Amino acid sequence: MLKNLNDLFDVAHKLPPEVFDDIEKRITDWMASGGKATDPYIQRQLMYAELWLRRRGEYEGSNSRKVECE
Repeated sequence: MLKNLNDLFDVAHKLPPEVFDDIEKRITDWMASGGKATDPYIQRQLMYAELWLRRRGEYEGSNSRKVECE
C-alpha cells in the first residue's frame, strides 16, 4: 500500500507520465491551497496511483491483492 508521498515517488517510474503528472498536479495544487500531506485527499491520490499500478500488474506492495481487469 502506498502510504505517503515518498512511496508515490518510489513507484513514479512505473506510471505513465500523463498519470503521474495528473496526480502530481493535484497534490501540488492541494498543498498550495493549504492542504497537508496527511489529508484524506492525498490518500485518495495515492490510492488512485496504487490501483492503476495493480490493475496493470506493476505493483506488489504489502497486503496486495490481484485486481482482475475485464
